[in-house]
Amino acid sequence: MPLQLAAGDRLSVGPMRGGRTRFPQLRRAADAAPPTYVLGHLADPMGRDEDQVAAMDRALASHAVAANRSTVGCLTVYTNLRPALRPADLGLGLPAP
Repeated sequence: MPLQLAAGDRLSVGPMRGGRTRFPQLRRAADAAPPTYVLGHLADPMGRDEDQVAAMDRALASHAVAANRSTVGCLTVYTNLRPALRPADLGLGLPAP
């Protein structure tokens, strides 16, 4: 992830789905930090997944979660989630290993 490489140890990054067990130290650091999500509207090349931003907006609304939402270029950033739910709690990812 280019963002993680540029940030060094100032940013804890953990995938919501695949790859969760490959880097356990990074995953634990990301899980210990307040949840922040950086998602894009990029289409899934396999045509299996929907727009990630639309899915997050729908999940937050259906779980009555308030969040700060900012658009930065082609990315949407969600911060200050209230309550602070994780992807699995929102139905968007896998539970922590």
